[in-house]
Amino acid sequence: MQYINIDVCYNNYMLFYEHNKDKDKCDFCGSNRYVEGRIEVARKVLRYLLIIDRLQRLYLHGEIAKFMRSYSPTTCGKMVHPCDGEAWQ
Repeated sequence: MQYINIDVCYNNYMLFYEHNKDKDKCDFCGSNRYVEGRIEVARKVLRYLLIIDRLQRLYLHGEIAKFMRSYSPTTCGKMVHPCDGEAWQ
């Protein structure tokens, strides 16, 4: 699976992503983005998984799409919460 590496503040205060991608220090705690003495090695990294394409492919197949529903239609045709079902009781 493909993923995107996003540098993160060591104390988890901010992501160095999009408009913050060029910053070297955290705006909130002031911690360094990179390991001292090493160039361009992030102290902490978030790996963001891109699952949209995979989900779209799964929903294209009719048999698999049935199992991926979060609800099943009732006899009245309305969507109800699972706690109203027999298995929940």
